[in-house]
Amino acid sequence: MHTGGDKRTRWHKKLFTFLDRGRVRTIEQLSSMYGRSENHIRKVLAGRVVTSLNHKRQYIASKEWIEKKADRYGFVRKHGRIFHKKGDIDKVLGYLACAIPWGITQAEAREKTSRDCSQPLNELVRTGRLACAKVNGIKIYLHPKRMEIQLKNRVTNRRVCPEPRESDEDDIVLPLEDIITTFNSMMGDTMNGLRDLSVHLIRYFKEDTYRGVEIRLKLDERIRRICNIEEYEIMDYSTICRHFNQIPFDEIKKIFCMLVNELQEERVIKGRYLVVDSTHVFAWANTNKDTEMHGVDFAEWGEHQGQFYGYKVHIIIDAEAELPIAIKLTPGDYHDRTMYLPLIDEVTKNYDFDDVIAVFGDGAYYDEDLFRITEKRLNCTLNAAMNPRRSTPLQKLKKKIKEIFEAHKEEIHTIEDAMKFIPQQILTKYGADPGTRKESAIIGAIRERLNRHLRAAVERVFSRAKGFYLLDRPRTRKPDSVLKHVLMCFICMLLVALTATKKGLPNNKLKLAKVF
Repeated sequence: MHTGGDKRTRWHKKLFTFLDRGRVRTIEQLSSMYGRSENHIRKVLAGRVVTSLNHKRQYIASKEWIEKKADRYGFVRKHGRIFHKKGDIDKVLGYLACAIPWGITQAEAREKTSRDCSQPLNELVRTGRLACAKVNGIKIYLHPKRMEIQLKNRVTNRRVCPEPRESDEDDIVLPLEDIITTFNSMMGDTMNGLRDLSVHLIRYFKEDTYRGVEIRLKLDERIRRICNIEEYEIMDYSTICRHFNQIPFDEIKKIFCMLVNELQEERVIKGRYLVVDSTHVFAWANTNKDTEMHGVDFAEWGEHQGQFYGYKVHIIIDAEAELPIAIKLTPGDYHDRTMYLPLIDEVTKNYDFDDVIAVFGDGAYYDEDLFRITEKRLNCTLNAAMNPRRSTPLQKLKKKIKEIFEAHKEEIHTIEDAMKFIPQQILTKYGADPGTRKESAIIGAIRERLNRHLRAAVERVFSRAKGFYLLDRPRTRKPDSVLKHVLMCFICMLLVALTATKKGLPNNKLKLAKVF
C-alpha cells in the first residue's frame, strides 16, 4: 500500500511537471502516455489546468504555466491553440468586455479567441452581466456601469481626424462694422454703457493704448461712426481708462459666456474634445524695482518657458473650434494642476456640454485625482501626457512609448497598435493590469500622443491672443483689470468667429488678420 502511494505520487509529479513546462495535449493523449483512464486523468488534474478556447476545448494546459506566459489580456497562444487564464469562455468574454477600456465587438472577440462568440456574448447581455450598444450598426459589449465612458473611449481608441477646413473661396475681409453690429445685436439692452464698450472693443482690435484710441476717435470718422459717437462726445484717454476700470468684472464674464453659448448654438463650438493648458502673462512692472521694493499686487515669479514675473492664464478650449470656453487667472507661481477643477466647474456651470468625449492636457495634469474627477464630472477620460516624477518604472514606460512612436509612427493607428510594442515585462513591473487605474493612465498617455494634434490647438489659441490682442502685455496693475483684459482678448476672438459664422464665411472664423 505504501509502495503504491509512492508510485502514484511519482506519476502525478511527472504529469504536473510535463504540463508546467508548457506542454499542450488532449486528455486522450495524456491517457495513452501514462496508461490511465481519461476519467482518472481528469480527476487528478481538476483545478490545475485550463481547456483551450478553440478546437472544441479538447486541449488542456497548466494553469500555472498560463499565468506566467499570458499576455496583458490573459491569453496564451501555442501552435494555434488559444488559452486564457480565466478558463471558461463566458468568464473570458465578461472579463474582456469589462477590462478593455472601449469594450469589445463580436469580430474582436472572434479574433482574440479564434471562435464564434456571438451566442455567449448575447447570453451575457441577457443575464445582465454585460451591456450592449450599437455604434454605426455594430454591437459593442460593455461593462454595465461604465458603458458611456467605454463608448467615448472607443471613439478616441484611434486617431481623431478633425473635420476638413473649407476652401479659401470665401476668404475675405471682415469689417469692424459687422463685428460691432454682431456684438450689439447679441447684447440688445442687457447692458448699460454699451456704446462705451464698443470703444474698448475697437481698442483691442486696433491694439491701441488709451491715448491711441482717443487719437483714433478724433481723427477717424469711420471709427466714430462704428462706435456711434459724435465728434463733440469724444472722451479723453483718462475717461476711457476710468470707464474700463468701472465696468463690473461679472458683466465682462457674462459677455464671454454668452458668446460661447451663441457659438454652441451655431454648432461651431461642439464641446466634444476639450484641451486644458496655461500660459504666462507679464505684469506691468519694472521687475528689478517693483519686485524688490513692494511688488505688484497678485503678481508672482513663476516658471513657464523660463522665469517670468506676472500671472498665469489657465484655459479650457474646444479643440475642434480652437476657441476658449473657460478661463481663470492666478499669480505666476500657481501650478497648472491646481486650477483644473475650477476650470471644470466653469464648464459644467455655464454650458450644456452633454457629449464631452475626452479632455487632453500636458504632463502637469497627469494625476490620479484629476482622472477620477474628470470621469465623475464630465463622464469621460482625461488624457494627459505621462509625467514620471519619481517613479522609475514609469520613466522607463514613458521613454518606451516615445521610442515606439518615433520608430513606428506610420504603423500606429490605434492604442492597441502602440500597446503591442510595449513589452509585457514593463507593464507588469509598473502594475498595469487590464482595467486598473494604472493601465487606464497609460492608455490615456498613449491616446494623448496619438491625438497630440488636438492638444496643439491650445497653443494656437494662445499665439493668436498674444499676437493680435497683446494678451501677455496688460497695461494695468489692478488684478480685476488684468483679468478683464484677459477676458476682452478672448471676447474679441469669439466675436470674430461668431461674425464670420453669421455672415456665412466659415473660413474666416480664426483669421484675426482679416479684421479691418
